[in-house]
Amino acid sequence: MEYTLAASAAVLVGVSLAGLHGLLARRAYWYGLAAFAALTVVSDSVLVSNGIFTFGGRFISGIRIGPMPIEDLLYGAALYSLAVTVHEWNWNALRKLSELFRASRPFSWVNTALPCLACGIAVGRPTAALIAGTVYFLAPYNLLLYGANDAFDYESDRRNPRKNGAVEGGLVPPDRRALLWSAIAVTNIPFLAFLAWLGGPVAGIALAATAAVALVYSVPPLRTKEVPGLDALTSSLHFVLPCATGALLAGAAIGAMPWRYLVAFLLWGAASQALGAIQDVKFDREAGIGSIAVSLGARPTALASVILYSGAAAIVAGAGGPALVAAAALLPYPLLAASCLAGDAELQARRAWKGFLGMNLFSGFLITQVLLRAWGVGRVTGLELIAWGSAAGVFTLLAIFATNRLRMRRRATTVGWERISVIVPAHNEEANIAACLRSLPRDVEVIVVDDGSTDRTMSAAARTLGPLGRVVPAGQRPDGWTGKCWAAWRGAMLASREILVFLDADTELGDKALEAAAAEVARGGGLISFLTRYDMSTFAERAVMPAFALMQVALWPLTLLPLAYGPFMVARRTEYMELGGHRTIRGSDQEDVDLARLFAHAGRPVRMLHGADLGSTRHYRSARQVAAAWRRMYYAYSGHSLAIALAGIAGLAMVFLVPACAFVAAWIAEDQPALLGAAVGLIGLLVLRGAVAISERQPLATIAWHPITWAATLWAMGLSVADGLRGRRPVWRGTELAGQPQ
Repeated sequence: MEYTLAASAAVLVGVSLAGLHGLLARRAYWYGLAAFAALTVVSDSVLVSNGIFTFGGRFISGIRIGPMPIEDLLYGAALYSLAVTVHEWNWNALRKLSELFRASRPFSWVNTALPCLACGIAVGRPTAALIAGTVYFLAPYNLLLYGANDAFDYESDRRNPRKNGAVEGGLVPPDRRALLWSAIAVTNIPFLAFLAWLGGPVAGIALAATAAVALVYSVPPLRTKEVPGLDALTSSLHFVLPCATGALLAGAAIGAMPWRYLVAFLLWGAASQALGAIQDVKFDREAGIGSIAVSLGARPTALASVILYSGAAAIVAGAGGPALVAAAALLPYPLLAASCLAGDAELQARRAWKGFLGMNLFSGFLITQVLLRAWGVGRVTGLELIAWGSAAGVFTLLAIFATNRLRMRRRATTVGWERISVIVPAHNEEANIAACLRSLPRDVEVIVVDDGSTDRTMSAAARTLGPLGRVVPAGQRPDGWTGKCWAAWRGAMLASREILVFLDADTELGDKALEAAAAEVARGGGLISFLTRYDMSTFAERAVMPAFALMQVALWPLTLLPLAYGPFMVARRTEYMELGGHRTIRGSDQEDVDLARLFAHAGRPVRMLHGADLGSTRHYRSARQVAAAWRRMYYAYSGHSLAIALAGIAGLAMVFLVPACAFVAAWIAEDQPALLGAAVGLIGLLVLRGAVAISERQPLATIAWHPITWAATLWAMGLSVADGLRGRRPVWRGTELAGQPQ
């Protein structure tokens, strides 16, 4: 039957594409199809009769037209339909097809297709009907589900800023509605009929129920999306029913269905719909949509979501064994919902939804590994997978570091610094400001902007500069500004020279630093920053500070993600003012990253260059201050996404801590392949730490503190995530940062 299935799928695709192009309404298409079919019968009959083509009985259905199997006719019809469609193709049709593609939310295909396939394999076998069903639950089903939504909720979704794009919605405008419904009919009706025939009556009923639930969610008069409670239930069924259908297509009896997991999936889906509804309360209320969040309110809905997520995890955990890993993969979801119980619930829900989309990939990966192990796929032990996985991560970072180090080379020859204005934003920097200012040449313009210091920062700066510079208060900070951005912008407005240097008060420059800065910005413009070396004078600094440099030079490729280093940034005044500088990113609590994005989005160069020989920075003087810094920055730098934040912590632990742990575990377990993988990872990690220490002029002795470095760093990152989930704004040196809604 393999040939039968392939030929049937091919003709279904070919005729569907022809239908989307409007060819099925043309007589010429059918005349041509009849002629091509006749030629196929004649030619293939001759080939089969002469023994040129032969077919084993198990590959075909047994239905023949003369000596030719009917599958040849189906293939001929598919090829003809595809050829005619391509011949008639034009760019307008391509645009229409692109709109339909986006309307099906490709990012969500895996959410319906994978449950169908996984459930089918778990309780039955990978039958032809299951494979065909999995294909259906990719594009056709999602076009039905989301296309119906677009047809009846276009206006309300159009006003919702998140409903745009393949992830959150590719809205089909009203003038394409006829095309949309035609596409839904052409891609769904033949597929559903084919699957009902292939899978049997019970599977056919399940498929019909799945399609019906997809429609009644959005289509009047029922529109269950407007019925509180029923909206969450039917939304969940959009994903649970494909899962159950997969089991039926695989030949499972109703009594053999995995009901425990289907119920858990139902609770998880209802919780997810409730979480998503919280962020849309404003838009749903304006559109008159009575969702569960509109009816109950944001916080009660968030609490309901926490309970449902927790119930799903508890049901899965009750199965014991490998299911405990799957239950663990579900534990972050109640945290996502719980984050909406603190602070601005709708704002927190928007942040949580970003985390939800990423968390699905992370949790889906873990659950997939559980399924593969349960099905006996692969013979690698878990310890081997962890050991070699961590080694691969270490060598990936080594490759990134080598690439970044080449990109960070300075290329320009030095020039004079007479055109430079140095702007030093300062807040409670009494201990550092004098050394910073003394490191600057006397003939540059220096402007110190005090951001409400409660110590003697202003007097220390004025005493050091004398008549050679200005020390000014930042003044009353407008609403929505962070202190650093406001002070930097005030200094830029007061500066009079061509090149602006933004310098942190805890950074000291060497003799050639400003010459190098002027030369690099004159060479190509844009935003230039220099990664200075970290001054680590105390034991606490040497124990925990090296993590900063490692992440800056080895964690992400600068060719793909332009970054800036805030303590020492340089830009031409004209470019800075043209883009709005710090005013454009006024609410940012990661101003260096956002300033780099601002320049990059405008097509301006963004370069972070090697500067360990140009100056030093001493941000923190104790382990407590370092931990506070990570607590302030990490969740913001993760885009306020729980998924990204947790994945980052897990990834860093996997690379920097797991190799040693895996080595000990493999030694005890006498697992030689795992021991080798862990040893490779440890060697790579030693090389990476040594290379970064030499490049960034760190004491090599800091490598000995490696476990403490990363245990403390990951702990502080975890606190940052906890603060973010509670809606707590970052605090730095006693000041709550304004932050920017995400």
